[in-house]
Amino acid sequence: MDPEKLRFALRHRKVQTIQSAGVWKHGIYFHSPYTRSHVGEQTTVAWLLKDKTFVDLYTQTGEFIERASPNKDHSPEQIAAVMQERNARWRTQNERARRSKRRKARQFAATNVPGGFRSLDDAPPSAEQAPAPGLQVVSAPLSDLDPAHLNEPWSP
Repeated sequence: MDPEKLRFALRHRKVQTIQSAGVWKHGIYFHSPYTRSHVGEQTTVAWLLKDKTFVDLYTQTGEFIERASPNKDHSPEQIAAVMQERNARWRTQNERARRSKRRKARQFAATNVPGGFRSLDDAPPSAEQAPAPGLQVVSAPLSDLDPAHLNEPWSP
């Protein structure tokens, strides 16, 4: 098998539009002569997760174009600072999601158990309060509750 095709197959890939600053990956822009002359076009970007020194650009059909490197305006320290900031933001978001999940689990814990209820108000009627089998509880319209009609027999 062609080594170029094997390299393409073993990498993470994503179709991206080339921006004027280059291709955005790993929290920084990567650029090359190709990215400068093809702004707005779609290209397939392939990269290695742990290697932030380059990304490879491919056509939509998988043919290698060229390798793009990080923007030279960013020092390694600046790149590391951006990565640390991004990781801190992800940690904060993940912790918020975990707290929300735990809060919902506590809030609905009683209703997650078969036969469980949240409060005494939501509890089912006891055997003494439950209507006899075969009887149906019917609520009367509010107009029938007028005190003037209390002495008259009620009919549904």
